[in-house]
Amino acid sequence: MPAPTDPTDLLARALRADAARPFVTYYDLSSGARVELSVATFDNWVSKTAGLLRDELEVEPGVTVSVVVPAHWLGLVWAMAVWRTGARLVLAPAGQAVVSVRAAGEPVAASGQLVVLSAKPMGGPAGAAVPPGALDYGREVLGYPDVFGPAEPGDDPLVPSLIDGLDVTPEQRLVVVAERTDAATLRTGLLAALLAGGSTVLVRSDGSPQARLHAIAADEHAVLSS
Repeated sequence: MPAPTDPTDLLARALRADAARPFVTYYDLSSGARVELSVATFDNWVSKTAGLLRDELEVEPGVTVSVVVPAHWLGLVWAMAVWRTGARLVLAPAGQAVVSVRAAGEPVAASGQLVVLSAKPMGGPAGAAVPPGALDYGREVLGYPDVFGPAEPGDDPLVPSLIDGLDVTPEQRLVVVAERTDAATLRTGLLAALLAGGSTVLVRSDGSPQARLHAIAADEHAVLSS
């Protein structure tokens, strides 16, 4: 049987294989923080976020959700949650977006319902940084269930473009260094880990010395992605 290529199927496969294993380890070098999520914990956040999208924001399959945020484990969660609802992910401002997700304190150029998330290492409410009429993700999301139910079928053209030609090593653990949650970050930091049955060390960095990155790779028993 061929391996699944739909992101929601890949995450379901990872849960069945070993839900307790580390899946995403996040470093914020500006604060020195380290956050580790197991496959199960990552899936819980995806389910909560997908529930928020469907039940609070009325996102339906096929609509566009714009996610423009720094490199962060929540950026990976949001991408997977969009796909779980069957919506289409855009990693740039989009005039046709039903929901636009932005980080607190960043310039906002958004259409549709604005959702603001905290880019602090642990997330949490964004508080006073949320403009009037916007939704504070960290304040709302925890009230949603840890299980979303069957994923909605999706046809996001972004997915095959991210997966096509992706070469992975079984159970690989990669250090992915990024400033933004962009296509390259999702390709190597999320989908490669799922395809490989591996894990990711996501480092938010704006130009850290290579020696520091190599030290993180050594500490995490990981390989620094090229």
